Amino acid sequence: MDDVYETRWQELWTDACEAFENEAGDAPPEELEPWEGCLLQRLLFTRLEKPLAKRFRRQHSQLAKQTLDGLQRCLRQMVTMSWKQTDAELALEKAHQHECSGEWEKARENYAEALWLGPAQPLQCSLRFAQLLHIMATSGSGDEGASEQVLRHAISQGSDVPGKRALQARLILLLLQQGRNEEAKPLLVDGGWKYHLAPWILCPDVFPDGLEEKPASPQAGFPGCVFDDAIPEGFLQHLQSLLSPTSEFWTEHVYNEILGSSKVGYFSYVQNVEGEVQNTIDLIIHHIWELLKETHLFPSLEEASVAEWWAHKRPHGCGHQMHYDSDNEGIGGVRNPICSCIIYVNAPLGVGGPTLVTDQKLCNTHLGTKGWLVTPKRGRLAAYDGTHFHGVVPGCGKAPSVSEHTLGLEVPRRITFMIAFWKEIQMRPFGPDGLPGSSRPLPNPAQVFEIGKKKYTWHRRLALPLEAGTSASPIAVSPPCRTPVWTEVNGGDVGDGVALPAIEECFQF
Repeated sequence: MDDVYETRWQELWTDACEAFENEAGDAPPEELEPWEGCLLQRLLFTRLEKPLAKRFRRQHSQLAKQTLDGLQRCLRQMVTMSWKQTDAELALEKAHQHECSGEWEKARENYAEALWLGPAQPLQCSLRFAQLLHIMATSGSGDEGASEQVLRHAISQGSDVPGKRALQARLILLLLQQGRNEEAKPLLVDGGWKYHLAPWILCPDVFPDGLEEKPASPQAGFPGCVFDDAIPEGFLQHLQSLLSPTSEFWTEHVYNEILGSSKVGYFSYVQNVEGEVQNTIDLIIHHIWELLKETHLFPSLEEASVAEWWAHKRPHGCGHQMHYDSDNEGIGGVRNPICSCIIYVNAPLGVGGPTLVTDQKLCNTHLGTKGWLVTPKRGRLAAYDGTHFHGVVPGCGKAPSVSEHTLGLEVPRRITFMIAFWKEIQMRPFGPDGLPGSSRPLPNPAQVFEIGKKKYTWHRRLALPLEAGTSASPIAVSPPCRTPVWTEVNGGDVGDGVALPAIEECFQF
């Protein structure tokens, strides 16, 4: 590939020298006066693509007397490096596009190309590359050691550079989920972490006897409820169709399943729970609302006026960061919903990690001590108090083989549909750009929705009627609970009453 850039440079340099001769009357001399060097550099830069020309527009005013050969070497290095960085960014954009379309092999080639070229943010590129390699390996389509190799190489490039801690965190998770705790310790210490989530959380498969689900009981202590067979089969099949891994819901939102978000980040929709049913999502939300009100676990549900919903599609090795639920991801201050719900729409056996809900709350002054793991299961509903610290543990090890690939895809995905009930929430209309975002109004299912440069069709699947089919027969389940939630980096469990440390001192995943 270097030959391509050399040929490109020689053509540019020859063109600039010919222009110099036309303007100055003679070819550039071997010993350049300052004005000659400035002229030659200006003529070269004006022949570059506009973004590069703009980047270099003031360089010619900083020259002193020098040789023609010296100026050419300097300019060749500058321009070639800029070409490579531009091409690296294009390769990264292609990698993102291929991740969004599930073309992991092509995305891997793009990341490798970008790193070879030298992107503007090499550590960020290495992190994204390593994450993809890990997902490929845990899904059975990649080299198990490739992610660790990329991470260790990137970490070795600098002792104290921005982005290093994120690389360390990715490597630490890989090591802890493989039971290589001693190897993880120096990385945890170097990164400034004092605590990490307990091994039974990060590697739940190692503790099968202590993590068995049981019939629900009032003494279970879980801050909410879990029901199997929670929604009618017709509703569940409708969600499976709407959120099938290749559906337009994901493509039109430019959803990246490796990152677990749209290109613009988090996005959700808001609908009224009061009044006449307008679409199929209304039916499903009303069903869940009525079921949860009957439990009397969330008294304020009677006062709910709106429901916010969103969805995720993730392969086995992907989790979701620990957090407290809040409107617009906490921007402008934390505002919690009455309760939050997860419906496991697609949950192949053993694919994806469990949902972790802890007894740690934002108002607490100490670390949590209890944790509950909700295992993914098709048709299962988990509802909980969103003020509790919770997240999704990345799937541990390699995903089990699935004899009947879900929905005809080679790599099975864990697909979830989330609902948060609110007394009130700010609806944020689409802007002129038409991009998705937090708490958008649901487009009218009766017509295609076009705004700015965006065109949405996915919502047309929500038109009524929708048959419920087989009625739901909810079965209450108690998710397994264990202690402790946190472990000290240098060994030992974190007991009751430990003062709440800074969030950056607690390694999660």
